[in-house]
Amino acid sequence: MLVVDDSVDSLDVVRIVLESRGHSVLTTSDPYEAIRMCRESDISLLISDLILHSPITGTDLALQSHELRPDAAILLMSGTAPEGWPNADFEKLGRFLPVRADFLQKPFTSNQLLAKVDTLMKATAPLPEFGTLIRDAERSRR
Repeated sequence: MLVVDDSVDSLDVVRIVLESRGHSVLTTSDPYEAIRMCRESDISLLISDLILHSPITGTDLALQSHELRPDAAILLMSGTAPEGWPNADFEKLGRFLPVRADFLQKPFTSNQLLAKVDTLMKATAPLPEFGTLIRDAERSRR
């Protein structure tokens, strides 16, 4: 698993929670480093903050990681509700509908994180909840 967040505190918390369940976890706050890690490591799940303080957004990172690791699941997280996501990111999210992807609203509990991770890791097909989230947020933005 690869966790990407520009908050070192968030990285540490997510890493500790996942490692407590026996997961092997790589972390970085640099999306460029994350792309390199996707190329060089067998990543089963990318967990990324949606809004990174970088020219590469969490959405861009997820798209690039999906190209490199098409079998990896994607969990995007953000303190901003979907209705407040930048338009450019929002439009790109539609590309994830046929992918094992989901969203986790910050702040979240350890149990919420683990439940999302468990669901994504067990899923063999795209999760309908993610598509519903995107469609509902699109409607509320109009």
